Amino acid sequence: MGNQQYSFFFSDIVGYSKMVERDETLAYRLLQEHNKIIENSVTANEGRVVKYIGDSVFAEFESPDNACTASLTIQENLKQRNTLSRKDEQIHIRLGIHTGNAIREEEDLFGNDINIASRIEGVAQPSSVFVSNAVYQNLASPNNYHSRKVEHVKLKNIQIPQTLYKLYLTKQEKDGES
Repeated sequence: MGNQQYSFFFSDIVGYSKMVERDETLAYRLLQEHNKIIENSVTANEGRVVKYIGDSVFAEFESPDNACTASLTIQENLKQRNTLSRKDEQIHIRLGIHTGNAIREEEDLFGNDINIASRIEGVAQPSSVFVSNAVYQNLASPNNYHSRKVEHVKLKNIQIPQTLYKLYLTKQEKDGES
């Protein structure tokens, strides 16, 4: 695979441990539904689910555009789904995306850029998509995305503060947050 860079995303269900504590059966059903929504969007955008880690999903894409499109589609699908769901059955996730290199071992991926993607997910707000500066700079048309720059973000166990971008589903959503 050489020096080709890939984009990686991590997702995490907000409040999943509390869901499990309240109702394991419901939490498991929601997890299965969550996984299906993510799988469908990842596959439709030429990505690959690398692995499931509890209520998190780790996926890779050949382009940052595909990773961003998949992530925004997932958030849109969850938003629509949640409007039809009771409050205790809603699914809210955080998504973090980074672009870089990885060490491949069989079907799994490792390395600093994977860690950064995971840490970006950790600082993302519920129901949002945050991307690294590397992702944003490598988008084919960054102006096609509604985004806001967030500077000097400290990521857990990463020494240098990062510049991130929050992606929005619509211009109205972005403008409403101003």
